[in-house]
Amino acid sequence: MSVPVKAPHYYGESTFYDDLEWGAVELYRATKERRFLDEAIGWADKAGDNPWMGKGRHGHYEFFPYVNLAHWRLYALVDDATKRRLAGYYRAGLEACRKLAEANPYRLGTPLVWCSTNDVVAVATQAVLYERMTGDATFRPLAARCRDWIFGRNPWGVSFVIGTPGAPARSASRPHHAFYKLKGYAPAGGLVDGPVYKDINESLKFAPFPPEDLGRFNSDVGVYHDAFEDFSTNEPIIDGTVSLFFLLSQW
Repeated sequence: MSVPVKAPHYYGESTFYDDLEWGAVELYRATKERRFLDEAIGWADKAGDNPWMGKGRHGHYEFFPYVNLAHWRLYALVDDATKRRLAGYYRAGLEACRKLAEANPYRLGTPLVWCSTNDVVAVATQAVLYERMTGDATFRPLAARCRDWIFGRNPWGVSFVIGTPGAPARSASRPHHAFYKLKGYAPAGGLVDGPVYKDINESLKFAPFPPEDLGRFNSDVGVYHDAFEDFSTNEPIIDGTVSLFFLLSQW
């Protein structure tokens, strides 16, 4: 959490119900005390679906980690009626993203806010877990398009995972990272922030960007620079990288 008032960027989550649900689920798994399961179900219904899904914007880290994994952890422990509600929360969010994706030529159903790749990975993760929970493969294409966006099917033709895949494919190679700045070493496998809306990029203070060949693909809709100087689009994000590893392990 950045320091309120003094820091220029405040990571302010707008809900804690998902966190309480997840904590209660894990306490029940560890202790088998029924009260924790009851609490988890109560928090799950308050958490509901993810309110950012289907929206064009949301606050910086407002809904981190963007997918409520507690619903998935709780699903196997509850009765059929509760399972239907939990699956319904996942389905509602995915359907909202699917509708948003219909207006995008790349069928991307997530907003290009700062750390946009977190949102993309979250949608794919929710789709994969929803299918595992219910057997319903409706959102498999949505998840696949999210995966493809991360690995290069985007206007820049660049994978947002550093060094992955290797040549001749192109991936993020000049990340905003001390290893790269000091020694020219790019930490392979790190997921970078990814593209943002132009107004977000222009609202931040950067060192001047060096010349690059990707600029012609930038627009008001999305900006990406494979440059050390651009910490809004090319900084490796630990949370997003871990989330991507989890997604790939579940796929």
